[in-house]
Amino acid sequence: MKVVVSLGGSAIFERKNIDVDFLKRFANMIKKFPGTIVVVTGGGPIARMYMKPLENLYDKDRAGIMITKANAMLLASLSGLPYCGWIEGVSGSCIMGGSEPGHSTDTVAALVAEKIGANRFVNVSKVGWVFDRPPEKGGQPLKRLTHEELLFLAKKYSSPEPGSHFIIDLQAARILARSNIEAHFVGKNISWIRKAIYGKRHEGTIVRD
Repeated sequence: MKVVVSLGGSAIFERKNIDVDFLKRFANMIKKFPGTIVVVTGGGPIARMYMKPLENLYDKDRAGIMITKANAMLLASLSGLPYCGWIEGVSGSCIMGGSEPGHSTDTVAALVAEKIGANRFVNVSKVGWVFDRPPEKGGQPLKRLTHEELLFLAKKYSSPEPGSHFIIDLQAARILARSNIEAHFVGKNISWIRKAIYGKRHEGTIVRD
């Protein structure tokens, strides 16, 4: 079994502080996974703090990537899994952050999932679901979607701007669709995350054709 987890920065931090308790429980879970598991860490509110004063998009991306890599190194240390710096270097279970400007960590995770032939892609965030429209505009959570439906929502609501808040960006959604990779979107709940990783029913969103 091969699984790639995109661990959003919103799950890593709690009120701009590292949620060490959550990360320790998450690390303990993934190190027991019997197959191949790759976790790609996001940047979250700290990355956005570094991005905010910068005007150049390339500089924004580079600053955010550095924070994602720091998060990855922290999780690698907690879990005992190796740290990997580049997509091309992934050959087994490991932890990594962002890769290069222009790629969100969701896109990195989707590319890794495609590269290793993952059984599923799991997105972990504070949001926990794909919504039919932004939650602040009365959006409702969706339990089941096809890749085409996810693409429609990503086209409508995602943004290429570094630090975009939509649950997944368009590029990542396209990669998952073209390789028909089953995707799971869950909140910051270890039980839900474990179920998603093992392909069991959970309270989040499942995307499959």
